[in-house]
Amino acid sequence: LDPRRYQQDSQSFQIPSRWEFLMCPLYNEWTWGLDNTSHSLPTPYKTQALHDVGGIAGLVHRFKYRPVVYLSGHMDVLPNGQCMDHIQGPNRRERSRRYYS
Repeated sequence: LDPRRYQQDSQSFQIPSRWEFLMCPLYNEWTWGLDNTSHSLPTPYKTQALHDVGGIAGLVHRFKYRPVVYLSGHMDVLPNGQCMDHIQGPNRRERSRRYYS
């Protein structure tokens, strides 16, 4: 995992700095995200999964033991996204690399 965001000793992810939060207050709320309270896009599969495992903690626990495949385009390096994306990396390829490593 990206050592800039994942803390091995506490086994948790670093919360963005105060400056990052002020620049991007919705950093942790995205359409399919677990913290999405605006429900801008219905996601019945997420709602059902959360119900089946007893909430976010159960879903996170289950995820650790599931086989997951990440696909990332080698040439997907154009700067893109909103501030929420840029906190994780400047482009999709870098965000994927950081998330997977």
